[in-house]
Amino acid sequence: MKHISKVLAILLCASPLMADVGRDVVTKTREAYSQGEYDPFLSEMEKDYQKTLREDKLEGLAALRKAAHADVSPERRQELTWKFLALKKERNQQLLAAIKGESESEFVLKVRSLATELPENQLADFHIAVPSSSNSREANRLIELDLELEYKLLHLDAPLAQGSSVDARREKQLALKMQNADRMAGLGAVFEDTSLKGQIEQYTAHSDEYFAREWDATDLHALGKGKIQPQNPLEEKVARILADYQQAWTDLAKS
Repeated sequence: MKHISKVLAILLCASPLMADVGRDVVTKTREAYSQGEYDPFLSEMEKDYQKTLREDKLEGLAALRKAAHADVSPERRQELTWKFLALKKERNQQLLAAIKGESESEFVLKVRSLATELPENQLADFHIAVPSSSNSREANRLIELDLELEYKLLHLDAPLAQGSSVDARREKQLALKMQNADRMAGLGAVFEDTSLKGQIEQYTAHSDEYFAREWDATDLHALGKGKIQPQNPLEEKVARILADYQQAWTDLAKS
């Protein structure tokens, strides 16, 4: 009876953040993706995307992306990037200090996942770019592939509204990102631009680590924004750190 009561107490006090550590979700999704379990879903998404292309409806997404960054000069963007990276480094140091000496709970693993440095994604600039005659043919192909992924990720809002669970939607997002990484690797294999080839190789080599960090970051940022309530002093401390830096990033973007 005492053992049952102890288990019940743990379950009742368990945080929503204690489940689904990113690395475990990515491992599970990677296995399902490799075995073709997502093929029907990916095929349907591809059919919808090709229909959108035929109807010339993708220009709106590219226009929105272009407008969102039209007022930011390359110099200003570089300045902001360096400042954001400095803030992230400070935040990560504080997060790692907060969990130092703590037992390896799922929550601690999530925090460590977010705070541990990975090789910087050198393809990140393609997330804000649009195809242009000033770009090389190979760069434009990567931008088109990124726009395709963005369209498909946004389109997942429809099945969510029809009753798909949030976790099921996030796992499908992972499958789309895995497919996108595979397609990038295929392009890199035939690209002539050695710089782009190297960036693609670096990204695909660490893609599952990026995906795991993104998964954990989503949960932890919800904690920092108050969408998930902390359940213990450690979670409260981490929530304060995240909230402070989220505000610092907002202020920096507005400066």
